[in-house]
Amino acid sequence: MGNASKVTVKLPPALATHAGAREVSVQGANVLAAIRDLDRVQPSLSDGICNELDAQRPHVLIFVDDTEIRFLKGLRTPLKGGETILIMPAVSGG
Repeated sequence: MGNASKVTVKLPPALATHAGAREVSVQGANVLAAIRDLDRVQPSLSDGICNELDAQRPHVLIFVDDTEIRFLKGLRTPLKGGETILIMPAVSGG
């Protein structure tokens, strides 16, 4: 995978059921590549997080360590290795 970095992805219960674990070790030079590497664990797992245009789905929040990626470089946020990516369903209501 070239300059891919090893990171941990923490999954919400709905996705963890498909992956068979709440935490998955993946590789990627950036957040998008790491999320796409989830498909190595379970085919199509990343489809619940990103769409076919490699855009973050609106009902999903993604954090690298403690920072939401929209405050970084979005899905293009680079990874050095050792980070934790947290995937969470967005909560809304009124």
